[in-house]
Amino acid sequence: MKNFNHLFLFTSITVVFGFTSFAYGREKLEHAGIIFEYGSSLNHKIVKATKYVGTCPGWHQEKIIGWFRHKKVPVRKNRRVRIVNETFRDITGKVPYTDRKYAKKDLSGKIGFAFSNHHRKMKFVIKHGTNKFSYMIYDGEYGKSNMQVIKKGNFSIQVKRNVKKYRRDTKWEKIPRFFCYDKKNRKAVSLPLEQCPYPVAYRVGNCAGKYVYSSGWYITRLLDHNYVAWYYPIYGYWYSPTIGRWYDPNTGRYF
Repeated sequence: MKNFNHLFLFTSITVVFGFTSFAYGREKLEHAGIIFEYGSSLNHKIVKATKYVGTCPGWHQEKIIGWFRHKKVPVRKNRRVRIVNETFRDITGKVPYTDRKYAKKDLSGKIGFAFSNHHRKMKFVIKHGTNKFSYMIYDGEYGKSNMQVIKKGNFSIQVKRNVKKYRRDTKWEKIPRFFCYDKKNRKAVSLPLEQCPYPVAYRVGNCAGKYVYSSGWYITRLLDHNYVAWYYPIYGYWYSPTIGRWYDPNTGRYF
């Protein structure tokens, strides 16, 4: 995608080729437009999206990919199509466009789309509702003497986003993970927990396939039955890494 706003070239398009001088609605929408991935009809797209709420919030939206197609103009070697995003030309005053091969399988080269309120270089920006585009199918080189216009016209795309909401929470590991902290130098050191002056523990969880960590906290020591144990204020329990068990001070039992 490019931002096409050179005055001379834009004037050439308007005067010589009459690229943008037609009115919308003259050509039947079903003859020309965008066929979207997983779609069966031209110029209609329902974008599926998921919003996750809970302790592991997030957002996922399917990629919006399409191809230009004209049912009455066949593809041909060295044939191309130039498509202008008229909706965002009206908004920004710039001329966002793409120029794609129109030479194989009755379709143009792949075109990416994205929701936004400003132009993007790599994708056509779209909005909810009606989006206006104009096109020119041509042979030869664009703007050169060997250029031959085959067909020009316009089409509108109807876009809707379907958002589903799900709850998703972080799955925390039962046993926190430890590392030894040198408080004086403020860095981790490689020492066994039994010899560590300032052991720190983190709760480790999984959120959407990625590890997340809680804030660390210091642990005080307790020697009980020759086992080294660490106290977790957030839980109210002791944990002995030596035997891999928790100790409940209220009941005096390990679990």
